[in-house]
Amino acid sequence: MAIAQNNEAIIEQIGPDNEASISQADGASAIVNQSGSTVNEGNVAYLDQAGDNTANVTQVGDNDAFIFQGTSSFFGGGAGTASGNTATVVQSGDNRMPAGGPIQGVDIYQGTDGGTAINSNATVNQDGNDNYVTVFQGIFGGGNATDLKANVVQIGNNNDGNIRQAQNAISYGDEASLTQNGSENFSSIFQGFGGGSASENNTATVTQTGNNNWAGSIYQGADLGGTGVGSGAGIAAYNTAAVLQNGSGDGTQDSGAARIFQGANGGEAFSNTALIEQHGDYNLANLRQGEGDGAISSNSTAQIFQYSESNIAESTQSGNYNNATITQN
Repeated sequence: MAIAQNNEAIIEQIGPDNEASISQADGASAIVNQSGSTVNEGNVAYLDQAGDNTANVTQVGDNDAFIFQGTSSFFGGGAGTASGNTATVVQSGDNRMPAGGPIQGVDIYQGTDGGTAINSNATVNQDGNDNYVTVFQGIFGGGNATDLKANVVQIGNNNDGNIRQAQNAISYGDEASLTQNGSENFSSIFQGFGGGSASENNTATVTQTGNNNWAGSIYQGADLGGTGVGSGAGIAAYNTAAVLQNGSGDGTQDSGAARIFQGANGGEAFSNTALIEQHGDYNLANLRQGEGDGAISSNSTAQIFQYSESNIAESTQSGNYNNATITQN
């Protein structure tokens, strides 16, 4: 473990079963490079940072990367403040579920568990199959997130990508982008969801290329569990959401599915724009604005474009001054 303030920590490991841990205070940077000599050799990186820091992790093999910025962590340091942070993870390899353990991949936490993250970036690039990524920004226990960017790119099959911004917290001016190139991938972006959350002036984009990708989903100002007023839904205002899919589904409920929920299940969504565009057969588009008990959605625009055959498009709206367009060709 390296502990530093205003310093740079570099760890390079080559060979099987590597583990690196770095804990840093304000104004520091961390670099971890790990490479297993053969397939199925595990790399694990833990980075715990509080303040204006930079984290870079590069891994080849079966990988796990955990980055904590402005948050409590495995090190038990409690919530902190993360301002101007950058977290970058590059992984290459086909990860699998170890015996008795979780699926391997990337977890980035910025401003969570009561911490605060401001003007911070999270970037993940994965090349391989059976990988997962989850980026948490301003979630759990009142963590705030302002002017954040999250960008996830996954190349391969059976990958799982998730971005969470402002759950039970406040998120302003955030950007989330999730791109997947391959088949049978899952993706989701949540902005302004859960009790007491707010999400304003945010942008979310999901792009999937390949067949049988499922649940390309964006939730803004939506409750995922209960329904009705007071059920824990969030508020989303002046947001933009787009799901772009190029490929065919297999006709099942989730394969080839694209979903955008704004102000659903008791949430509130104002002046939002939503777009779903699908190229291929047997795809499903579901776009909801202000749908469900107690939901509010006004001055919103919804568009669905589907090209090819055997597709299904659904659009639900309630509230004032809404506009919906569905084009199937």
